[in-house]
Amino acid sequence: MAETVTVTLPRRLAEHARREAERLGLGLQVYIVELLSEGLDPEERARDYAEAATALLG
Repeated sequence: MAETVTVTLPRRLAEHARREAERLGLGLQVYIVELLSEGLDPEERARDYAEAATALLG
């Protein structure tokens, strides 16, 4: 099972992320995973997506 981590953000930044995720039709967690995995190689990115999906469905 993937380990989860809580990150504290300034309210303004968190609201911006929430609105952007909503605009794109994504959940906030999916949007953040997308942002953080942008620069990864495809294999590592796929592994991170699989871990995130497992955690979200868990």
